[in-house]
Amino acid sequence: MLLKTKDRLSVQQPLQIKRGIEHQGPIYESNYHVPFESIEMYKELIDQFSREGVISMLYGPRQYGKTSVALALARELSRNQNLNVCYIIFESSLSRIPNFWTYLATYIVPDNESEVNSSIDLRRLMGLSYAKTGKKLLLMIDEFDLLLKCNVQLFTDFANFLRSSIVSDWFYGFLGIGNYELSNLVLKMTGNSGGPFNVDKTVLAVPFNENQMMQFFHSLQWKFREDIMKLIIDYSGGAPGVFVSLIKFAIDFGYHRKTVRDWVNHFHFEGVSSEYYACYNKTYIRIKQDIEDRPYLLESLRNALKSNKILGSERSHYHELWTIH
Repeated sequence: MLLKTKDRLSVQQPLQIKRGIEHQGPIYESNYHVPFESIEMYKELIDQFSREGVISMLYGPRQYGKTSVALALARELSRNQNLNVCYIIFESSLSRIPNFWTYLATYIVPDNESEVNSSIDLRRLMGLSYAKTGKKLLLMIDEFDLLLKCNVQLFTDFANFLRSSIVSDWFYGFLGIGNYELSNLVLKMTGNSGGPFNVDKTVLAVPFNENQMMQFFHSLQWKFREDIMKLIIDYSGGAPGVFVSLIKFAIDFGYHRKTVRDWVNHFHFEGVSSEYYACYNKTYIRIKQDIEDRPYLLESLRNALKSNKILGSERSHYHELWTIH
């Protein structure tokens, strides 16, 4: 089994993410105090990939746990000695067609020495690799929506690659991970409801509900104060990435037994140098930097928060925690 990232790291190690709010990166298993087996999208994907020949898409907002769930899925499926599970992150530098196919070949078959510049070359290589190892390919591409945005022709070529590969002996399945663009990429590509290839399943990343989050708290060996549980639930909005990073932060620094007032300095946007923002969730730092670069966004953000009653008197006891300075 080969399980790889761009830098040939174990999936439990942090990936190298460039600056920008587009992608903060996942909350890794060491930071995850919520069992994956309790998350619906994880269970749905496990069920889907219990059989071969599946092409699936996992999509949803940032910080909804998509990458973390995909990595957990990869670790679980890698237990199957007959699978070559390959997880990569697509980035704009791969948008030139020869680079993309060469990159895939490098990380799917690391010891390959032949030249791979096209989908035809890659299919040939996969056939030879399967004949040698007997392992089928399960390919996962994160930021898959960027493929369409960066290079329509490359996306078309990759779609044809999937369509022709699904009947091959060496092909087990494919999972594309990305934002909401994945839900309508077929329409954006063709202008109609047809598609460049058939997608068997789409899985939408959804927020945890309050009951789920309360169950997670009660399953932990650490006992949280009721007001701190309420704070974390409210602040996260059910976004899995935010929820689990807050739990990890609270446990590491003992805030699960402190008062709401003790948290104030850690959750002001002015307090982004705090341990939480510096080490557990850097997305807010990057958002703040982008807002400072484009001040007109701040007013839009304030209006959005007010319209959703996030900033308002009805939450006056948490107002200091939500106010953006």
